[in-house]
Amino acid sequence: MFCCMFFIINCIYCMNITQWNLMIH
Repeated sequence: MFCCMFFIINCIYCMNITQWNLMIH
């Protein structure tokens, strides 16, 4: 969700990355 703040255009794509980051961290 935080990613959307920085990448509003790629919010959906960024959300997928965020999910991976949550699992990694």
